[in-house]
Amino acid sequence: MIGFKGIMVIGSLMYWTSYINTWTVATFDVHGWTSAAVPWMARSCRLGFARVKCDDCQHEYLLPFSCKRRYFCPSCHQKRVLEFGEFLYTEVLKQVPHRQWVFSIPKRLRRYFMYDRSLLSQLSRCAWKVSSLYLKQGVSLDDPEPGAVIAVQTFGDFLNFNPHLHIATNGCFATDGGFMVGTVPDASNLIDLFRLEVFRMLEKAGKINEDIIENMMNWHHSGFNVYCGPAINPGDQEGLEKLAQYIIRALLSQERLLYIPSSTVPDGIARVIYKGKNSSIRESFTALDWLARLVSNIMKFRPHFSSQACLNHYLLPCGILFWKKQIPIQ
Repeated sequence: MIGFKGIMVIGSLMYWTSYINTWTVATFDVHGWTSAAVPWMARSCRLGFARVKCDDCQHEYLLPFSCKRRYFCPSCHQKRVLEFGEFLYTEVLKQVPHRQWVFSIPKRLRRYFMYDRSLLSQLSRCAWKVSSLYLKQGVSLDDPEPGAVIAVQTFGDFLNFNPHLHIATNGCFATDGGFMVGTVPDASNLIDLFRLEVFRMLEKAGKINEDIIENMMNWHHSGFNVYCGPAINPGDQEGLEKLAQYIIRALLSQERLLYIPSSTVPDGIARVIYKGKNSSIRESFTALDWLARLVSNIMKFRPHFSSQACLNHYLLPCGILFWKKQIPIQ
């Protein structure tokens, strides 16, 4: 594998610009991809790229340094995090109170979501069904309509695969556009209903059977958890933007990561030491184990759905639900 930066290698920039254009056109022709993607590839490579080549079959391709929309690089993704926070506050969220809800599932069920990522969108629907029903029952409106932004995260504090959901909502809208805040929520009231919804969904998908459900229903601690944070006032722009940024944050922090090269340790095995987000706990991993944890959280790239869509049915690597608002998907 050979890596180099396009504008720093020996030769003129004009030469490498021509090389990139010629190479990308040839590559896209071979693979049958559309010519419309060629200018994007060329522009991306001009910002820096690696040339990846297989020593066995001699196949090669150019990989732009930016990971684009894979949602795990803290450097490339940070700009999108900030933009999403501002977009959510200015374009989507109404001037009403919000709360952060977190829905999580037990370890025994997480492997089904690791090997079948399509279940993550179904998990979002389970949480939305439970939370919307709970919010409707907490207000005295004739036809209440709750609103939510749901983001699926698959990583725990140390990149262990831990699919869970972050939801921002608090109260219901009336048919005339008004808003009513519900009673002070008790998150523990949602756990049993959320557990039943997840069991039904996984059983319907053929992942678990009645024996597994019966066994898990008898657990003293179910492993399911629902957390409800404090209310965020409508005028608290900073609080709402921070919540929006948090729910789509990158899965790791470079500031909390320490890489130890193989040449500096007696056993010759490179290691990564990572510090917990809210604690002083540090864990040590071999470099390969760390990479295995990292790549298990890379979502399938889904670059486009439609130019206009109601986000009540729009699911990205994180499932997203908005209250009755038509906006273009970029």
